[in-house]
Amino acid sequence: MRPFHPIVALAALIGLAPPVANAQSAKDLINGMVAEYEKRMAGVTNYTLVQDAMGMPMTMYFEKETVDGRPVFRLRQSTVGGVAAPRGKDEDEFDLYRELPKLAERAVYKGRETVDGQAAHIVAVDDLKDIKMGRGMVPQGGDFEPRRATVYVDARLSVPRRMILEGQMRSEGRTTDVTTTIDLLDYREVSGMLHPFRSTVRIEGLGKAVDPETRKQYDEMKKQLAEMPEAQRKMVEDMMKGRLAQMEQMMGGDGGMNIELVVRELRVNQGAPAR
Repeated sequence: MRPFHPIVALAALIGLAPPVANAQSAKDLINGMVAEYEKRMAGVTNYTLVQDAMGMPMTMYFEKETVDGRPVFRLRQSTVGGVAAPRGKDEDEFDLYRELPKLAERAVYKGRETVDGQAAHIVAVDDLKDIKMGRGMVPQGGDFEPRRATVYVDARLSVPRRMILEGQMRSEGRTTDVTTTIDLLDYREVSGMLHPFRSTVRIEGLGKAVDPETRKQYDEMKKQLAEMPEAQRKMVEDMMKGRLAQMEQMMGGDGGMNIELVVRELRVNQGAPAR
């Protein structure tokens, strides 16, 4: 299984926008969301997120670049549990606001709904071909290919409140349907940035994708933990708390997984944190 750092994927889902007039179409909604985001981000050159992911402390530092005339925030350094985390290539990172203009051309308006007590417009895209939408968000040793996306846009703030990604994951020669639901909650403004301070992720369908060898390794690990002295077992469980919880959710029940991300601090234009 490859390492899974959900906040890396979720960081791209940040929304920044003041109240705007009701949009008249899905395309207007999405393009308006992008325009307000870029307006707010004009004064931001870098930011740092200090957060907890399933009880694991994480710190991420982003710097702004201009790509094809648009602002893009690149992850420049991160730590998980106080340990430096490996960083992938810039071109492999998912940036929601860079992909949204492509979605605008294919989106269909689906009405309104309430999300977390807030009115939201619903837009859907049934064809994500050639759009890099949320890849890397499924913590399993396979490749997740999103096929369909539904975005709930806050009617007052013009930021994403909920995203549903439906697609298929290929692993060990099998193809499995997987659905990821992301709720972006508790938006707060810090130095011009409007950011969700709590996010929840529900991934459904993972259980069918777990291969027999992975289940065997999981059962062996649980057996070894049970045979350890209590103090040693507690130490290992504390070190692997977040990862163990993820694996247990995948292996049991419907194979679903719940993840919660809580931002403790957002630092804007303060430069890179000390290593």
